[in-house]
Amino acid sequence: MNITKMLFNNSLFYFALYFMFALWAFWPTYYSNPFRVVQTNVHVHGILMTCWCLMLIAQATLIKFKKYAIHRSLGKLSYGLVPLILVSGINIAHFNLSHNTDLPRENYYSEFGHMYISLLAFAILYGLAIWFR
Repeated sequence: MNITKMLFNNSLFYFALYFMFALWAFWPTYYSNPFRVVQTNVHVHGILMTCWCLMLIAQATLIKFKKYAIHRSLGKLSYGLVPLILVSGINIAHFNLSHNTDLPRENYYSEFGHMYISLLAFAILYGLAIWFR
């Protein structure tokens, strides 16, 4: 079996694993007590990214069970969800960088790179996925 077919056939498992790692990574700071976070922009971004992860899992499940019409309908929601994710990500990045003024310069650039480059990578990969759908 070639690598592409293996990745495609197991995508449901990989997306579920990705979501489990995301839950684990953000458990201490967000998911364990979401009402502790007071910034609305954090809640919006958290909800949007949770919806994105669940959408990935749902899309892979629908393909696995050959529910192509529902898969396409759900996929159309991503045309609205992805721009919202990008805007909320930029908002979070701007908020974090503008409120962490005590960071040394090298840490500031590192934080800038992590936040904005990951958003750029997300946008490019989504664009490629839509282009080659």
